[in-house]
Amino acid sequence: MPCTEHDIIRLSLDVRYQPLNEEIEARSLAPHCNLTWEEIYAGWKSDDLKYYWKDLPLKFAPWDETLLQPSAPHLLSAAMPWRTKRRSRWHL
Repeated sequence: MPCTEHDIIRLSLDVRYQPLNEEIEARSLAPHCNLTWEEIYAGWKSDDLKYYWKDLPLKFAPWDETLLQPSAPHLLSAAMPWRTKRRSRWHL
């Protein structure tokens, strides 16, 4: 969507949630931009929410290189179980 306003910021988010007891890959907690957390947090008035995940009982998993291959059939069905159900409905 092109910018039509020059005095406001348009924010678009893609947010995912998972249960706290599921493993997480450590790199997913790093900033997804060319900034450090210190740069992102610069100017925050409160420290209350900074690095909030460090107080959580997280379990870390190693990076799985197969996640970069979304065309693998076993990954598609695991990642999108609704797709199989939806397809079966379409073919009735």
